[in-house]
Amino acid sequence: MMPNEKGIAVIIGLVVPWFLHIVVSPFLNRAEPFILGMPPLFFWITLLMFVTSLCLYIAYRLEGGGAVE
Repeated sequence: MMPNEKGIAVIIGLVVPWFLHIVVSPFLNRAEPFILGMPPLFFWITLLMFVTSLCLYIAYRLEGGGAVE
């Protein structure tokens, strides 16, 4: 693993989900329109569960995926 990959993994694994949760969520705090039967903020938080898991998986693979050095 190159030193630069660790920085990219931290950005993908921590900064991207944080940005999506903290910065974008206040703009979706309203009651309408409904998206798949949910208010926008509830839909966004549900979607972010999957996005955060994907970001953490990508960071894990960039870190070496559990390989012993």
